Amino acid sequence: MKRLALAGAALALVLAATPALAQYMVFPDSSQRIISNGELADLGCQDLWVARNEIYHRNGYCFKTKRGKAFFSNAGCWTQNPSLSNVEQRNVARIQDWEGRYGCR
Repeated sequence: MKRLALAGAALALVLAATPALAQYMVFPDSSQRIISNGELADLGCQDLWVARNEIYHRNGYCFKTKRGKAFFSNAGCWTQNPSLSNVEQRNVARIQDWEGRYGCR
């Protein structure tokens, strides 16, 4: 029983010390395919924000905002100016369009 408690405590310490990688991803494949308007229409502002910023995160972007740092962490980031593929650029623009439609901030 003691071993189980120690193992649980060790796991809790590891999880607490691990930088906050993306808490969840909306479109893990948004670097490989164009996201449809139908998929984006079903999302709220938080998920649109995550969908847009997960593209930047995968490309090493170092987040400046408190929100970005808290959600994605800057562990392993390497650039303020990530090089996005054409697919990624189109997805970012499409997501921003939906954020604008919904008045997201």
